[in-house]
Amino acid sequence: MEILRERGLLTVPDARPAAHHFAGLLLWTPRNQTMFAVAALPVDEDELDRLVVAGSGAFLRSCQREDA
Repeated sequence: MEILRERGLLTVPDARPAAHHFAGLLLWTPRNQTMFAVAALPVDEDELDRLVVAGSGAFLRSCQREDA
């Protein structure tokens, strides 16, 4: 994140919390499903792929340069 920030590719004031936010977007749903509803809501690879695409997209949209 710091390298992307330094190169002007992401607009984030601090790379460390940005990295935490990114990880949270990717991991929150599968982690909670595993912890609280493993039998009822198993996480399969297709669902993980959808979560990664959605989380990555949300993060990039929120941190992209205004001229991008």
